[in-house]
Amino acid sequence: MKEPTSARQRKLAEEMKRRLSLIIREEVDHDAAWQVTVTDVEVARDLSRANVWVDFLGDPPEDLVESLDAARKPLRARLGRTMYIRRSPELFFKHDDSLERGSELSSLIDQAVESDRRRRGDDEDEDERGS
Repeated sequence: MKEPTSARQRKLAEEMKRRLSLIIREEVDHDAAWQVTVTDVEVARDLSRANVWVDFLGDPPEDLVESLDAARKPLRARLGRTMYIRRSPELFFKHDDSLERGSELSSLIDQAVESDRRRRGDDEDEDERGS
């Protein structure tokens, strides 16, 4: 669904993101539902479907995504009522692991910098001994 988005799609996605964050806390029957963060919403050009990216603390991601999928119909209905839109998009929940990937990438960069620093230190020591 990564095609260029219209202003209407972006506006609708931002509003859906805000409202779904609240609705999930109230509607989803899962202990960790209050820890869910809706990180992004991508709405299809025809507004028929929306990918909802979520992140949370605690439980394995699959458990909470399953709970969200199980509550998909009531979430969609409530979203449609609160946004006053004729046809609410079908919701597809996905775990957003970008924070974990970013953390791993940052760690790899730190390791590379440290390795480079040690190697440069060794090279400088050899230069001093050779002089």
